[in-house]
Amino acid sequence: MDSTLNEISGQNAKDDHTVTMLAALTVGIAVFWWFRSTAHYKLKVTVDLNHQTKELPDGSRVAAFINDGHLREYLFEDARTLYQGVRRGLRESNNGPMLGYRKKKPNGSAPYVWLSYQEVIDRSVHLSYGISAIGIKPGQQSFIGIYSKNRPEWVISELAIYNNSCVIVAIYDTLGVDARTFILKQCDIQLVICDNEKKAASLIIDRSQYPSLKFVLVMDEYSATLTQMGKEAGVTVFPFIEIERLGRETTAKAALLVPKPDDLCTICYTSGTTGMPKGAMLTHANVIAASTALDHFPNSRTCAKDISISYLPLAHMYERLLHCIGYQVGARIGFFRGDVHLLVDDIKELHPTVIPLVPRVLHRFYDRVISIS
Repeated sequence: MDSTLNEISGQNAKDDHTVTMLAALTVGIAVFWWFRSTAHYKLKVTVDLNHQTKELPDGSRVAAFINDGHLREYLFEDARTLYQGVRRGLRESNNGPMLGYRKKKPNGSAPYVWLSYQEVIDRSVHLSYGISAIGIKPGQQSFIGIYSKNRPEWVISELAIYNNSCVIVAIYDTLGVDARTFILKQCDIQLVICDNEKKAASLIIDRSQYPSLKFVLVMDEYSATLTQMGKEAGVTVFPFIEIERLGRETTAKAALLVPKPDDLCTICYTSGTTGMPKGAMLTHANVIAASTALDHFPNSRTCAKDISISYLPLAHMYERLLHCIGYQVGARIGFFRGDVHLLVDDIKELHPTVIPLVPRVLHRFYDRVISIS
Protein backbone atom coordinates (compact mmCIF):
# COMPACT_ATOMS: atom_id res chain seq x y z
CA MET A 1 0.00 0.00 0.00
CA ASP A 2 2.89 2.37 0.77
CA SER A 3 4.31 1.86 -2.71
CA THR A 4 0.90 2.63 -4.21
CA LEU A 5 0.71 5.87 -2.29
CA ASN A 6 4.18 6.83 -3.51
CA GLU A 7 3.10 6.07 -7.06
CA ILE A 8 0.22 8.48 -6.70
CA SER A 9 1.81 11.29 -4.78
CA GLY A 10 5.37 11.29 -6.09
CA GLN A 11 7.99 12.88 -3.95
CA ASN A 12 6.46 14.45 -0.87
CA ALA A 13 6.82 18.22 -0.77
CA LYS A 14 7.87 19.83 2.49
CA ASP A 15 5.85 22.58 4.12
CA ASP A 16 8.08 25.61 3.91
CA HIS A 17 6.82 28.22 6.36
CA THR A 18 9.86 30.38 5.65
CA VAL A 19 8.89 30.70 2.00
CA THR A 20 5.33 31.57 3.02
CA MET A 21 6.52 34.32 5.33
CA LEU A 22 8.94 35.73 2.77
CA ALA A 23 6.24 35.86 0.14
CA ALA A 24 3.85 37.54 2.56
CA LEU A 25 6.61 39.94 3.59
CA THR A 26 7.18 40.93 -0.02
CA VAL A 27 3.47 41.65 -0.38
CA GLY A 28 3.46 43.73 2.78
CA ILE A 29 6.44 45.84 1.73
CA ALA A 30 4.85 46.46 -1.66
CA VAL A 31 1.62 47.57 0.01
CA PHE A 32 3.55 49.81 2.41
CA TRP A 33 5.43 51.59 -0.37
CA TRP A 34 2.24 52.04 -2.35
CA PHE A 35 0.60 53.75 0.60
CA ARG A 36 3.74 55.77 1.24
CA SER A 37 3.82 56.95 -2.36
CA THR A 38 0.17 58.02 -2.08
CA ALA A 39 0.76 60.62 0.58
CA HIS A 40 -2.70 62.16 0.36
CA TYR A 41 -4.33 58.88 1.34
CA LYS A 42 -4.42 58.74 5.12
CA LEU A 43 -6.66 56.60 7.27
CA LYS A 44 -8.08 57.80 10.53
CA VAL A 45 -6.99 55.85 13.57
CA THR A 46 -9.42 52.96 13.96
CA VAL A 47 -9.09 52.56 17.73
CA ASP A 48 -8.06 55.14 20.32
CA LEU A 49 -5.15 53.37 21.97
CA ASN A 50 -5.76 55.38 25.16
CA HIS A 51 -9.41 54.37 25.35
CA GLN A 52 -9.82 50.80 24.18
CA THR A 53 -12.27 49.58 26.84
CA LYS A 54 -14.89 50.93 29.19
CA GLU A 55 -16.18 49.70 32.53
CA LEU A 56 -19.69 48.38 33.04
CA PRO A 57 -21.67 48.79 36.30
CA ASP A 58 -20.72 45.29 37.44
CA GLY A 59 -17.01 46.11 37.12
CA SER A 60 -16.40 44.13 33.95
CA ARG A 61 -14.89 45.80 30.93
CA VAL A 62 -15.97 45.73 27.29
CA ALA A 63 -14.66 47.24 24.07
CA ALA A 64 -15.19 51.00 24.04
CA PHE A 65 -17.04 50.93 20.72
CA ILE A 66 -19.89 48.77 22.06
CA ASN A 67 -23.02 50.85 22.57
CA ASP A 68 -24.95 50.35 25.81
CA GLY A 69 -22.77 47.34 26.61
CA HIS A 70 -24.76 45.14 24.22
CA LEU A 71 -23.10 43.01 21.56
CA ARG A 72 -24.72 42.87 18.13
CA GLU A 73 -26.00 39.51 16.98
CA TYR A 74 -26.15 40.22 13.24
CA LEU A 75 -25.68 42.94 10.65
CA PHE A 76 -28.78 42.31 8.57
CA GLU A 77 -32.18 40.91 9.45
CA ASP A 78 -32.19 38.86 6.25
CA ALA A 79 -28.78 37.28 6.95
CA ARG A 80 -29.05 35.38 10.22
CA THR A 81 -27.33 32.24 8.89
CA LEU A 82 -24.51 31.60 6.42
CA TYR A 83 -27.11 30.11 4.08
CA GLN A 84 -29.01 33.40 4.12
CA GLY A 85 -25.85 35.50 3.98
CA VAL A 86 -24.73 34.35 0.54
CA ARG A 87 -28.25 34.80 -0.84
CA ARG A 88 -28.25 38.34 0.49
CA GLY A 89 -25.01 38.84 -1.42
CA LEU A 90 -26.77 37.65 -4.57
CA ARG A 91 -29.35 40.41 -4.15
CA GLU A 92 -26.91 43.13 -3.07
CA SER A 93 -24.55 42.47 -5.98
CA ASN A 94 -27.37 42.06 -8.50
CA ASN A 95 -25.89 38.63 -9.25
CA GLY A 96 -22.43 40.07 -9.62
CA PRO A 97 -19.12 38.17 -9.59
CA MET A 98 -18.48 36.19 -6.41
CA LEU A 99 -15.53 33.79 -6.73
CA GLY A 100 -12.54 34.33 -9.00
CA TYR A 101 -9.67 32.10 -10.05
CA ARG A 102 -6.89 32.41 -12.60
CA LYS A 103 -7.27 30.50 -15.85
CA LYS A 104 -4.39 30.20 -18.29
CA LYS A 105 -5.00 31.19 -21.90
CA PRO A 106 -3.20 29.92 -25.03
CA ASN A 107 -1.23 33.18 -25.21
CA GLY A 108 0.25 32.50 -21.77
CA SER A 109 -1.76 35.09 -19.85
CA ALA A 110 -3.80 34.01 -16.84
CA PRO A 111 -6.56 36.51 -16.06
CA TYR A 112 -9.04 36.04 -13.25
CA VAL A 113 -12.32 34.52 -14.38
CA TRP A 114 -15.37 34.82 -12.19
CA LEU A 115 -18.29 32.71 -11.04
CA SER A 116 -21.38 34.77 -10.31
CA TYR A 117 -23.32 34.54 -7.06
CA GLN A 118 -26.09 32.62 -8.82
CA GLU A 119 -23.64 30.17 -10.39
CA VAL A 120 -22.04 29.43 -7.03
CA ILE A 121 -25.39 29.01 -5.28
CA ASP A 122 -26.72 26.76 -8.06
CA ARG A 123 -23.61 24.58 -8.01
CA SER A 124 -23.81 24.30 -4.23
CA VAL A 125 -27.44 23.19 -4.44
CA HIS A 126 -26.59 20.58 -7.08
CA LEU A 127 -23.79 19.31 -4.86
CA SER A 128 -26.17 19.15 -1.88
CA TYR A 129 -28.57 16.93 -3.79
CA GLY A 130 -25.70 14.82 -5.12
CA ILE A 131 -24.34 14.27 -1.61
CA SER A 132 -27.80 13.22 -0.44
CA ALA A 133 -28.13 10.87 -3.42
CA ILE A 134 -25.03 8.87 -2.43
CA GLY A 135 -26.40 8.33 1.07
CA ILE A 136 -25.38 11.26 3.31
CA LYS A 137 -28.44 12.28 5.30
CA PRO A 138 -29.40 15.95 5.62
CA GLY A 139 -29.31 17.34 9.14
CA GLN A 140 -27.11 18.02 12.12
CA GLN A 141 -26.07 14.40 12.52
CA SER A 142 -23.95 14.48 9.35
CA PHE A 143 -20.40 15.81 9.66
CA ILE A 144 -18.57 16.30 6.36
CA GLY A 145 -14.83 16.89 5.99
CA ILE A 146 -13.17 19.34 3.60
CA TYR A 147 -9.49 18.67 2.95
CA SER A 148 -8.33 21.17 0.35
CA LYS A 149 -6.41 24.31 -0.42
CA ASN A 150 -8.37 27.50 -0.99
CA ARG A 151 -10.25 27.40 -4.30
CA PRO A 152 -13.82 27.98 -5.54
CA GLU A 153 -14.79 24.35 -4.93
CA TRP A 154 -13.97 24.80 -1.22
CA VAL A 155 -16.67 27.45 -0.95
CA ILE A 156 -19.11 25.52 -3.15
CA SER A 157 -18.62 22.52 -0.84
CA GLU A 158 -19.03 24.70 2.25
CA LEU A 159 -22.32 26.14 1.00
CA ALA A 160 -23.54 22.71 -0.11
CA ILE A 161 -22.99 21.41 3.41
CA TYR A 162 -24.88 24.36 4.91
CA ASN A 163 -27.78 23.95 2.45
CA ASN A 164 -28.91 20.78 4.21
CA SER A 165 -27.95 21.76 7.78
CA CYS A 166 -24.94 19.45 7.82
CA VAL A 167 -21.73 20.35 9.66
CA ILE A 168 -18.31 21.20 8.20
CA VAL A 169 -15.13 19.76 9.66
CA ALA A 170 -12.07 21.30 8.00
CA ILE A 171 -8.91 19.17 7.78
CA TYR A 172 -5.44 20.49 7.04
CA ASP A 173 -1.97 19.03 6.57
CA THR A 174 -0.27 20.63 9.57
CA LEU A 175 -2.55 18.71 11.93
CA GLY A 176 -0.49 15.58 11.32
CA VAL A 177 -1.74 12.06 10.67
CA ASP A 178 -2.54 11.19 14.30
CA ALA A 179 -4.59 14.35 14.82
CA ARG A 180 -6.39 13.86 11.53
CA THR A 181 -7.28 10.30 12.52
CA PHE A 182 -8.56 11.53 15.88
CA ILE A 183 -10.81 14.11 14.20
CA LEU A 184 -12.25 11.70 11.64
CA LYS A 185 -13.05 9.20 14.38
CA GLN A 186 -14.46 11.72 16.86
CA CYS A 187 -16.81 13.25 14.28
CA ASP A 188 -17.75 9.89 12.76
CA ILE A 189 -17.15 11.35 9.30
CA GLN A 190 -18.58 9.42 6.34
CA LEU A 191 -17.58 11.82 3.55
CA VAL A 192 -14.45 13.90 2.92
CA ILE A 193 -14.12 16.31 -0.01
CA CYS A 194 -10.49 16.58 -1.19
CA ASP A 195 -8.79 18.76 -3.77
CA ASN A 196 -6.33 16.21 -5.15
CA GLU A 197 -5.42 12.56 -5.46
CA LYS A 198 -2.55 12.67 -3.00
CA LYS A 199 -4.76 13.81 -0.12
CA ALA A 200 -7.50 11.35 -1.04
CA ALA A 201 -4.98 8.49 -1.10
CA SER A 202 -3.56 9.48 2.28
CA LEU A 203 -7.06 9.22 3.76
CA ILE A 204 -7.83 5.89 2.13
CA ILE A 205 -4.55 4.28 3.14
CA ASP A 206 -5.37 4.75 6.85
CA ARG A 207 -9.08 4.02 6.55
CA SER A 208 -8.89 1.12 9.00
CA GLN A 209 -8.33 3.74 11.72
CA TYR A 210 -11.69 5.44 10.97
CA PRO A 211 -14.11 2.86 9.57
CA SER A 212 -16.96 5.39 9.34
CA LEU A 213 -15.38 6.86 6.18
CA LYS A 214 -17.38 5.66 3.17
CA PHE A 215 -16.96 8.29 0.46
CA VAL A 216 -14.26 10.58 -0.90
CA LEU A 217 -14.92 13.30 -3.47
CA VAL A 218 -11.93 14.59 -5.46
CA MET A 219 -11.93 18.00 -7.17
CA ASP A 220 -9.03 17.34 -9.55
CA GLU A 221 -8.73 14.50 -12.03
CA TYR A 222 -7.35 11.27 -10.58
CA SER A 223 -6.11 7.88 -11.74
CA ALA A 224 -7.73 4.45 -11.76
CA THR A 225 -5.19 3.50 -9.09
CA LEU A 226 -7.00 5.69 -6.56
CA THR A 227 -10.36 4.15 -7.44
CA GLN A 228 -8.91 0.68 -6.90
CA MET A 229 -7.32 1.72 -3.61
CA GLY A 230 -10.68 2.95 -2.41
CA LYS A 231 -12.45 -0.22 -3.50
CA GLU A 232 -9.98 -2.39 -1.59
CA ALA A 233 -10.38 -0.23 1.53
CA GLY A 234 -14.18 -0.01 1.39
CA VAL A 235 -14.28 3.64 0.26
CA THR A 236 -16.09 4.81 -2.87
CA VAL A 237 -14.24 7.57 -4.73
CA PHE A 238 -16.19 10.04 -6.87
CA PRO A 239 -15.15 12.95 -9.09
CA PHE A 240 -16.44 16.19 -7.58
CA ILE A 241 -18.07 17.22 -10.86
CA GLU A 242 -19.82 13.84 -11.09
CA ILE A 243 -21.63 14.41 -7.79
CA GLU A 244 -22.58 17.91 -8.97
CA ARG A 245 -23.98 16.36 -12.16
CA LEU A 246 -25.83 13.70 -10.17
CA GLY A 247 -27.51 16.36 -8.05
CA ARG A 248 -28.36 18.52 -11.06
CA GLU A 249 -30.02 15.59 -12.86
CA THR A 250 -31.86 14.19 -9.84
CA THR A 251 -35.58 14.51 -10.55
CA ALA A 252 -37.09 13.60 -7.18
CA LYS A 253 -35.68 16.47 -5.14
CA ALA A 254 -36.88 16.99 -1.60
CA ALA A 255 -36.83 20.50 -0.18
CA LEU A 256 -33.49 21.51 1.30
CA LEU A 257 -33.26 21.27 5.07
CA VAL A 258 -32.07 24.86 5.48
CA PRO A 259 -30.29 25.76 8.73
CA LYS A 260 -31.54 27.88 11.61
CA PRO A 261 -29.34 30.40 13.45
CA ASP A 262 -28.78 28.11 16.42
CA ASP A 263 -27.80 25.13 14.27
CA LEU A 264 -24.19 23.99 14.35
CA CYS A 265 -22.36 25.00 11.17
CA THR A 266 -18.78 23.88 11.83
CA ILE A 267 -16.41 22.26 14.26
CA CYS A 268 -13.08 24.04 13.98
CA TYR A 269 -10.20 21.99 15.36
CA THR A 270 -7.18 23.79 16.73
CA SER A 271 -3.79 22.26 17.40
CA GLY A 272 -3.82 23.34 21.06
CA THR A 273 -0.74 23.09 23.23
CA THR A 274 -1.07 19.56 24.60
CA GLY A 275 -2.74 16.36 23.51
CA MET A 276 -5.08 15.97 20.58
CA PRO A 277 -6.80 18.88 18.79
CA LYS A 278 -9.73 20.59 20.46
CA GLY A 279 -12.90 21.15 18.47
CA ALA A 280 -14.66 24.51 18.79
CA MET A 281 -18.37 24.09 18.08
CA LEU A 282 -19.68 27.13 16.20
CA THR A 283 -23.28 27.80 15.22
CA HIS A 284 -24.45 29.92 12.32
CA ALA A 285 -25.40 32.58 14.87
CA ASN A 286 -21.86 32.50 16.32
CA VAL A 287 -20.23 33.18 12.96
CA ILE A 288 -22.76 35.81 11.93
CA ALA A 289 -22.32 37.59 15.28
CA ALA A 290 -18.54 37.59 14.85
CA SER A 291 -18.98 39.15 11.41
CA THR A 292 -20.48 42.28 13.00
CA ALA A 293 -17.14 43.32 14.53
CA LEU A 294 -15.77 45.19 11.51
CA ASP A 295 -18.94 47.24 11.20
CA HIS A 296 -17.90 49.18 14.31
CA PHE A 297 -14.90 50.57 12.41
CA PRO A 298 -15.78 52.81 9.44
CA ASN A 299 -12.32 52.30 7.89
CA SER A 300 -12.86 48.55 7.77
CA ARG A 301 -16.39 48.20 6.46
CA THR A 302 -16.74 45.96 3.44
CA CYS A 303 -19.03 46.79 0.52
CA ALA A 304 -20.07 45.26 -2.80
CA LYS A 305 -17.19 47.00 -4.60
CA ASP A 306 -14.55 45.28 -2.48
CA ILE A 307 -12.30 42.48 -3.71
CA SER A 308 -10.47 40.24 -1.25
CA ILE A 309 -7.66 37.83 -2.02
CA SER A 310 -8.08 34.44 -0.38
CA TYR A 311 -4.79 32.82 0.60
CA LEU A 312 -4.95 32.32 4.37
CA PRO A 313 -6.26 28.78 4.94
CA LEU A 314 -10.02 28.36 4.79
CA ALA A 315 -9.53 25.56 7.29
CA HIS A 316 -9.10 28.35 9.86
CA MET A 317 -12.02 30.50 10.98
CA TYR A 318 -10.36 33.87 10.33
CA GLU A 319 -10.43 33.41 6.56
CA ARG A 320 -13.92 31.91 6.60
CA LEU A 321 -15.18 34.80 8.71
CA LEU A 322 -13.81 37.32 6.21
CA HIS A 323 -15.56 35.43 3.42
CA CYS A 324 -18.79 35.53 5.43
CA ILE A 325 -18.52 39.31 5.82
CA GLY A 326 -17.90 39.76 2.10
CA TYR A 327 -20.75 37.52 0.98
CA GLN A 328 -23.32 39.39 3.04
CA VAL A 329 -22.67 42.62 1.12
CA GLY A 330 -22.06 41.14 -2.32
CA ALA A 331 -18.26 41.51 -2.42
CA ARG A 332 -15.83 39.45 -4.52
CA ILE A 333 -13.28 36.85 -3.42
CA GLY A 334 -10.32 36.03 -5.67
CA PHE A 335 -8.22 32.94 -4.91
CA PHE A 336 -4.48 32.70 -5.12
CA ARG A 337 -3.13 29.82 -7.19
CA GLY A 338 -2.11 27.77 -4.18
CA ASP A 339 1.59 28.59 -4.51
CA VAL A 340 3.06 31.26 -2.23
CA HIS A 341 5.83 31.87 -4.76
CA LEU A 342 3.14 33.23 -7.10
CA LEU A 343 1.18 35.21 -4.51
CA VAL A 344 2.61 38.61 -5.43
CA ASP A 345 1.77 38.02 -9.09
CA ASP A 346 -1.77 36.98 -8.11
CA ILE A 347 -2.19 40.21 -6.16
CA LYS A 348 -0.93 42.27 -9.10
CA GLU A 349 -3.49 40.62 -11.36
CA LEU A 350 -6.41 40.78 -8.92
CA HIS A 351 -5.97 44.33 -7.54
CA PRO A 352 -7.62 43.46 -4.21
CA THR A 353 -8.94 46.12 -1.87
CA VAL A 354 -8.72 43.69 1.06
CA ILE A 355 -5.60 41.63 1.91
CA PRO A 356 -6.14 39.57 5.09
CA LEU A 357 -3.09 39.30 7.34
CA VAL A 358 -2.32 38.02 10.82
CA PRO A 359 -0.40 39.79 13.62
CA ARG A 360 2.75 37.69 13.30
CA VAL A 361 3.07 38.58 9.63
CA LEU A 362 2.28 42.24 10.27
CA HIS A 363 5.07 42.40 12.85
CA ARG A 364 7.44 41.04 10.22
CA PHE A 365 6.23 43.70 7.78
CA TYR A 366 6.85 46.39 10.37
CA ASP A 367 10.33 45.19 11.28
CA ARG A 368 11.32 44.87 7.63
CA VAL A 369 9.93 48.26 6.63
CA ILE A 370 11.64 49.99 9.57
CA SER A 371 14.94 48.36 8.65
CA ILE A 372 14.87 49.73 5.09
CA SER A 373 13.28 53.15 5.69
